[in-house]
Amino acid sequence: MRGCNVSDAGAVLELALDMLEKRRLAAAALWDDRTRARFEAKYVLPVLPLAARARDALRHLAEVLRRAEQDCGEERY
Repeated sequence: MRGCNVSDAGAVLELALDMLEKRRLAAAALWDDRTRARFEAKYVLPVLPLAARARDALRHLAEVLRRAEQDCGEERY
């Protein structure tokens, strides 16, 4: 059974997290005041651990699906 590629979704999320971190650091270098700190604390920082957990869950799911396909004898295309 083929559908969404969980490994690809995890890779896309990983790239997005990397990009967010790079841009966050670049913005902090230019915008360093209490408003930025409040914005980051309210909107950016809460997302990071949630996205990391989602990424880890996608990795785990990809491995479970890979083993299930292997156990069921489904060939990869």
